[in-house]
Amino acid sequence: MNTHILPEFVVSFKAPYSLKGFFRVPESGGTPTSPWMPFPALIAALSKFLPPTTVGVLAKYHKDHKENIISRQELVQRVRQLVGDKLLASVIKSFRTKKAKGSSSSKQAIGGGNHVN
Repeated sequence: MNTHILPEFVVSFKAPYSLKGFFRVPESGGTPTSPWMPFPALIAALSKFLPPTTVGVLAKYHKDHKENIISRQELVQRVRQLVGDKLLASVIKSFRTKKAKGSSSSKQAIGGGNHVN
């Protein structure tokens, strides 16, 4: 059965300002969806591979972001441009690996789930 739809009218309206908070529109640039690490830890890790002047620029970008001068998205773009995706990915993967190993070793040191009843 073939069906055809022919719209006769288009209804468009603007919601009153009082309803602004009623509808939630997801904001881009909120929480990261990809692997991440705290920015101070990222700067510390990158300082092992980058010249001090570049590390200083990264710190300035982070400061600008904290002071709401640049958005999180702009911060990420600038860091990617300055550092490069390969080095960033390598440092973040290394951080995640160390974090995973650190949390499992700290659990073992505390008791690691081997409880005696």
